[in-house]
Amino acid sequence: MNNLHVMKFGDIGALLCDIPHDVMINLINQTNKIKEDFNKAEKYNNSLVGHIENEYELAYDTDLDYFLNKCIAEYDKQFPLYLKDYNVLFNDAPLGLHNLWVNFQKKYEFNPPHSHSGIFSFVIWLKIPYDLQEELGKFSNVHQGPKTSLFNFLYTDGLGNIKTYYINVDKNFEGKICFFPSNLMHYVNPFYTSDDFRISISGNVKLQN
Repeated sequence: MNNLHVMKFGDIGALLCDIPHDVMINLINQTNKIKEDFNKAEKYNNSLVGHIENEYELAYDTDLDYFLNKCIAEYDKQFPLYLKDYNVLFNDAPLGLHNLWVNFQKKYEFNPPHSHSGIFSFVIWLKIPYDLQEELGKFSNVHQGPKTSLFNFLYTDGLGNIKTYYINVDKNFEGKICFFPSNLMHYVNPFYTSDDFRISISGNVKLQN
């Protein structure tokens, strides 16, 4: 997996790596078609918690599903305890892509803290329209530092304290995937300095019937 970065939160964590070029091109083509006319796309807002106006269902993608299976294998290698809780279910039900959607996030919109259904979830960043330093400079004097535009995980430490793992998503994240357990709480802060869309794709990996 290219440019693999492992983020650890105790016995679990998340993977960050590059999406294969052919998979990325397929996803971009799908989202560009939706962007041409939002009124013709299948709205997905009623299945999501995002405070985002433009959220749309995407078609199943075979190439992406194949790559996600590589992510599953890598996650099991890095965090072998996680999937052991589900092993009793695996005999006749492999893991695979279950649902897929795209977020066209505008300035001031956000995703509140939430988790997903399934075994694994992911986010793929297609477009980041802002400069991160400009974003962080918007509220530069706040206590404990600015957090605008960041992608965040919530988890508990060994003492039961709630902790936040911040990811400084900038233009270098275009074409990257973050892969993590579906029940890991996460949220996305609003951005302020661009009138363009922040475009991301998300989905869930579940047991297949």
